Amino acid sequence: MANTFKFGITPAQQKKMMAQLKLKGKQAREKITDLVNQVAIDIHADAVDNVIKNGTTNTGVLRSKIQIEEATQDSLVPTFNVHADVDYAPFIEFGTKRRVEVPPELQSYALQFKGSKTGSADDLYDAILLWARRKGIPNYEQAAPAIAASILKNGIHAQPFLFPAFRKHRAKIKERLAKIKLQ
Repeated sequence: MANTFKFGITPAQQKKMMAQLKLKGKQAREKITDLVNQVAIDIHADAVDNVIKNGTTNTGVLRSKIQIEEATQDSLVPTFNVHADVDYAPFIEFGTKRRVEVPPELQSYALQFKGSKTGSADDLYDAILLWARRKGIPNYEQAAPAIAASILKNGIHAQPFLFPAFRKHRAKIKERLAKIKLQ
């Protein structure tokens, strides 16, 4: 299951925002659509940057699979999903085994991934070989089994990328709405 977080504004929130902005009809929908679209783009860009900053780019697959999808469903303006379309994304976001770190507001969301498995021990070993070779680790073929055993026993540390991007831009939405109102 991909690490998907739906970002959007409910129809009730949209109506309230339009009333607060004193905008009506098409003008309001256009301005709020632009705002929601720009926030989704910004979340995407920051999530990609976070993957790079965290050093979680072994092959670049995770970075390239962070996507934006429009998900309009009986809504005045579009809703967007910003997500990472790879099975292991939640494990990078939250960590695994002893090293899980889930913020309190995401506990129920993260529970859906608990106990799920992706890949095999051979897949892990191959990924470690690739990573160790790329990092220039001396005698990487001898080091890989110990690294794999440590990961299987202890897990990996959380390297959040998607939710920090969401939280950063969630805080800026009110500021952006105020700018729309002033125009």
